[in-house]
Amino acid sequence: SGIIEYDGSDIRITKLGHAMARNFIKFKSVKDLSKSTLKNVVEMSDLLRVICQCTEAVNEIRSGDKTLLHKIASDPRLAFPIAGKSNYWESWKKRFLLIQISLQSELVEFEEKLTPIQRSDQQSILESSIRVVKCKK
Repeated sequence: SGIIEYDGSDIRITKLGHAMARNFIKFKSVKDLSKSTLKNVVEMSDLLRVICQCTEAVNEIRSGDKTLLHKIASDPRLAFPIAGKSNYWESWKKRFLLIQISLQSELVEFEEKLTPIQRSDQQSILESSIRVVKCKK
């Protein structure tokens, strides 16, 4: 995945390896970000999906989350809806929706309805997403 180099006698950590260590990013996330299908990602929705599927922001889905997540996902103003009938019990989808309400000013009423625990989850998701993006080649 390009995190180390070996020239026959020395092993060196690459810039990507340094970024991974500095930002506490898991190897699987770096590997996913390095896949060839990601190198030419131009759509914001695709980039958000990839970031949200990384495991750095592990946020449990709580029983009180499902109603809010369903309301967010059903809102026609959502920039990047989750296609098809969705199971909101997948944690990457929670991350995907909570990031969007933080990025879209027209969805501010959802942010105002977040419980303190959900707000903390949202902050954790945003912080870990920034760390993940720093490791994208």
